[in-house]
Amino acid sequence: MNESSATLWTTPLHSIQGILVFLSSLYVGGNTVIPRVGVLDVSQFWTICEADKVSWMSMPANQVSEVYQYTKSNSPTVSSLDFVRSCPGFLPKESISGMESVFKTSVLESYGPPEASGFATGNLETERKAGTFGKPVAVSAVLPSNAAGVAGEIASVIVVDSVS
Repeated sequence: MNESSATLWTTPLHSIQGILVFLSSLYVGGNTVIPRVGVLDVSQFWTICEADKVSWMSMPANQVSEVYQYTKSNSPTVSSLDFVRSCPGFLPKESISGMESVFKTSVLESYGPPEASGFATGNLETERKAGTFGKPVAVSAVLPSNAAGVAGEIASVIVVDSVS
C-alpha cells in the first residue's frame, strides 16, 4: 500500500476492523471511499471500484462471498485490485481459488479478535495457506492445551502482545 492506494470502506467505524481499514489508508496517505448510503451494495461494488480507482479491499468473509456470488452470476467489468483481505470469518477453502479467478487477485484471510488487536494473524501473498487465518503478526497466537488442534474442531485462541 502507498499514497496511490484506495479502499472501499465496507466495515462500520464502530468495529475495530473499520477503524483499522481507515487508519491503514490514512497511514500510507491513500484514500478511503465511503459508499453513498454507508452500506455496501454488491451490485454497485465494481462500478465504485472502477470510478474511484479502489486498489485493495478488506471486508468480512460474508461480504467477500456476496461480492463473489454477484460477480460470478452477473459478469460485471472487474477492475484491478491489488488484493482482497477477508477479516473476520472463514471463507470456504474450496471457494478461494474461484474467488481469486473471478476477482483477478489474491484473496488473503486473516483474523483479529477485537478485544486483542483487531488484526492478529494473516496470510501474506508470498506465503499463504487457503482455509487458514495465516501466521501471527506482531503477536503470539496459541491454542490452549485443551484444544487438540484437530481440523474442524472448535477451540479458543489466546492472543498475546509480543511487541515491546
